[in-house]
Amino acid sequence: MIIVEQSWKQRHFAAWCNILMKIKMKFQFFLFIILAVVINADITDVNMATPIRQGVHIEWYRTVCQGNDGSAIFVWSDTRYGMRNIFAQKVDKHGNYAWGDDLSGAVITDLPGRQEDPVAIEDGSGGAFIAWVDYRFDDSGDIFIQHVGSDGTVLMDPNGTALAQQIGQQISINMCTDSLGGVFVSWQDKRGGVDDDIYGTHVDAGHNIISPGSGVAIVVEGGTQSAKSIEYAGNNEAFICWSDSRLGENIDIYGQRIDINMQPIFEENGIPMFDRAIDFGWFYIITKPLSYLLHFFSSYMGCLLYTSPSPRDGLLSRM
Repeated sequence: MIIVEQSWKQRHFAAWCNILMKIKMKFQFFLFIILAVVINADITDVNMATPIRQGVHIEWYRTVCQGNDGSAIFVWSDTRYGMRNIFAQKVDKHGNYAWGDDLSGAVITDLPGRQEDPVAIEDGSGGAFIAWVDYRFDDSGDIFIQHVGSDGTVLMDPNGTALAQQIGQQISINMCTDSLGGVFVSWQDKRGGVDDDIYGTHVDAGHNIISPGSGVAIVVEGGTQSAKSIEYAGNNEAFICWSDSRLGENIDIYGQRIDINMQPIFEENGIPMFDRAIDFGWFYIITKPLSYLLHFFSSYMGCLLYTSPSPRDGLLSRM
């Protein structure tokens, strides 16, 4: 018999995997109970929910963010004008429409070409920033943004403002607040050729944009950088992490922290969060006031946790 002694890291990793497997089993059980209740509930009454948009056109690519005083801002695209455009509706906590008394909502875009994949982030004053992928100028896609006020009025250029109008494909938007009434925006960008890189920008409450029409490179490396997640990091900064194949076919996880001037706080092109050769299914960022965690799951429920007890020091340490 050959006995192989595991290192403390391997034992630690295995322990976490075991815990997560138990959590997964309990979650699946409770999900089964919830689904059973829903299926047996009387769902024939249409008054159980407030319709946001009802029409003969195709409504899809929907998103939602909070408004104020318990309201929510729903955003979607539909084809009522022929080509696909972006629309929004604000609903208060009682289910009343705030932007018109019908199901048409506020018009965010009425433009040629297609405007799709909207993402919305609240502005802290009852309105929202809405970014989308815009195909009016080329078939690959550009990134545009609009700011809609608390009354449903568009506050920027009626045609939207270009964040990235470049050669190649710009798609897959993520946004987060800067806590000052503005937003951080990130996207996947193929202006460099074959592989995806990640670009982004900051839009402040006064609609001042860092590098308008182009954006700032967050990571430009060989291989593909994609599947990103961005969250508010405190101190008017943002965390962003992504999957990264710069070292080959095994996908690693990298991260960066950026300020409102889009300057990196970690080293250029990000720092590795996890370089274990595991097939990652998905990951996300969890933020808490005193502990910022990057939490990664593989398709096998393997994980590794990193944290920075002091989110301003720009350091990450293993747990």
